[in-house]
Amino acid sequence: MDGLSKVEENLKQAHRHQSIFLILNGLTAVWIVGSLGDFLIGPAFAIAGIQGICAFRFTRRGNTIGIRAGQIGYLVSSVILGLMGFVWIMNGIMLDAILVLILAGLGIIRIQRMEHPEYREWYSGGTTALAHLRYTNENEVLASCPSCGSLLGIVLDKLQHTDLCPHCRNPLVPSAYSESE
Repeated sequence: MDGLSKVEENLKQAHRHQSIFLILNGLTAVWIVGSLGDFLIGPAFAIAGIQGICAFRFTRRGNTIGIRAGQIGYLVSSVILGLMGFVWIMNGIMLDAILVLILAGLGIIRIQRMEHPEYREWYSGGTTALAHLRYTNENEVLASCPSCGSLLGIVLDKLQHTDLCPHCRNPLVPSAYSESE
């Protein structure tokens, strides 16, 4: 399970980075929209509100709504940043435009990373869901040995009363204890 805990720690760190980047991406989009003129202050605040809601929903792990909110937040801010980058290139503001386009591209990349199966399983179900994804095959469940507590992948359709734990050699089915005694 040491490998699983390392994977989980990496996913937690990636999630923290995603959350921070979502907030920074949104603030950058709002700053850009707000700096274009006084008449765009209202839309800038609307974008800030959308980004704030998306960031809040995304940082609270546990369901598909949060991950979709994070993706919407990245999409909204990345589109705004991309459009502003193209406008700035046409106006000759090259350095700012390039930086904004890079930031927009990173937002799109983060949308794709959220679709990674391991990240999605960890985000929605935690370590248990990640363990099922990584260590089980089709029709297999994770269970622990009633005697030694070892984590085992078991196909329930094929489990028999005579099956033994590969680690402690005791029966895996608790009713086999009473039959063998």
